[in-house]
Amino acid sequence: MDTQEIISKTEALHHAHFIEFHLQDKCTKFSVCGAIRRKDDLISEIDIVCSPDYAVKRDFSLFDSKMDVTTNPVKEWVHREMHSDSIELMAASDKLFCFKFHGVPVTIYMVDEQNYGLAQAIHTASNSYFKRMEKSWISLGYELKGLALVHKKSGLPPHPFPTEKAFFNWLNWTYKKPELREN
Repeated sequence: MDTQEIISKTEALHHAHFIEFHLQDKCTKFSVCGAIRRKDDLISEIDIVCSPDYAVKRDFSLFDSKMDVTTNPVKEWVHREMHSDSIELMAASDKLFCFKFHGVPVTIYMVDEQNYGLAQAIHTASNSYFKRMEKSWISLGYELKGLALVHKKSGLPPHPFPTEKAFFNWLNWTYKKPELREN
């Protein structure tokens, strides 16, 4: 069985702050989540939720036609850092990067601003707290698809969750500080 290495809160914060320093200006919203945000003493991974500030660049092809190309600055940073040997990429998609940063597992969840609060709540929750949230949205007729909630019958999202408070209000729950979201 593969077990994750446990690191101190101090070491995890050091790595998280380094990543935050390099990415926060590349995002419209950025938050270190998970065990760090819950203020746990021992950390096994770093979870980050962000909304990349997608840039549109002019690309001039061989045929001199202009084309707008949308770039993801978070993706560009990860790929640049891979060449510095500080990052070992484990998995990547349009909405997710999993890598080891100096040996520490990091997951970056990239979401649009409409689902930022939902992603922040999900990726801050402990496992037991997540299961309680999941039970609540299932009872309302919704399921989690990727990083968004959709109604099981209509396939439509409930409404935007730009903040955690908006998501907790929709669940009809009282907002709790992250460090109180254990059970």
